Amino acid sequence: MDLAVDEDSTQLVFATGGSLRARAVVLALGQPRSGSGWLPHPVSSPRIISDPWHPAALDAVPPESDVLLVGTGLTMADIALTLTRPGRVVHAVSRHGLVPQRHVRQPPPTIPPPPYGECADLPALRRMVLRHAAVCRRVHGDWRPAIDGLRSSTSLLWQRLSPDDRRRFLAEDLRRWEVHRHRVPPGTADALAAACTEGRVSITSGRLTQATPTPGGFHIRLADGRSLHVGAVVNCTGAPRSVHDSTDPFIRALLRSGAARPGPLGLGLDTAPDGRLVTRDGHPPAPFWTLGALRLGNLSETTAIPEIRVQATGIATSVLSMAAAHAGDGAGAGVGGVLSST
Repeated sequence: MDLAVDEDSTQLVFATGGSLRARAVVLALGQPRSGSGWLPHPVSSPRIISDPWHPAALDAVPPESDVLLVGTGLTMADIALTLTRPGRVVHAVSRHGLVPQRHVRQPPPTIPPPPYGECADLPALRRMVLRHAAVCRRVHGDWRPAIDGLRSSTSLLWQRLSPDDRRRFLAEDLRRWEVHRHRVPPGTADALAAACTEGRVSITSGRLTQATPTPGGFHIRLADGRSLHVGAVVNCTGAPRSVHDSTDPFIRALLRSGAARPGPLGLGLDTAPDGRLVTRDGHPPAPFWTLGALRLGNLSETTAIPEIRVQATGIATSVLSMAAAHAGDGAGAGVGGVLSST
């Protein structure tokens, strides 16, 4: 895909040879596709499964072999339970070895956080969150209402942090936050716990350093010296966070043209508050908006339906205002548009 951009419209040229001129383009691309960055070195094999959600992807797993899952989050829980069976061990490893906490069957009401005006840096933010969770646990018997009560404030708290504090959060706090914020249903948690107790699933901390193809699959080496023999390796690390790792031809064309630039810390694309892409320095504004995972760097929490609904409303307001301005200039009220999605 290629594009020619000016401030009022863009010409999209597709790989099929067709083209489309539009005054507004909304990128609704969903989660970025995984590449091979989760592997320590290139490995060419149909039994290296980078996208476990692709139709029939798990058909490449040999029926009688053990399996290695890289990552121990929500994807791991689903894939492990899909692949587990008598006589097979599903090994799951991640840097921390942490698994998502469970939802409760009857969730209590959320508890809003205390005023966070003093949370101007990461240490203060950590103290506030831990204190809020401790109070909720003491008063209500559960920490979950405290974490859920932070949901509407997460993006604002992220934006208050300095770039250095954001880097520290990603390196030191992100995984602990994720396992408490993004939880598994009780039934899934029970099934996974039973599979672990029965030895059908093994979840540990570890880092993959070598995957050597063998006639039956792979010889695996982990950083702590452990070795495994498995029939397949499945990526359960989730979507890539850095836009620099994107393999999407449209995203690459946007960055190449200057119509977009990476978001803070290279996460997603940089956006204005209404979701409009921020262009590279020296380039005029371009008629592109986005929502969801591509706003990760600016908003941090940006993949759930409640957040995306608010973003969609802001984009619609901005695009309609632009259309009205064009109509007032005598340029016509119609706004050509394309909703690009995977």
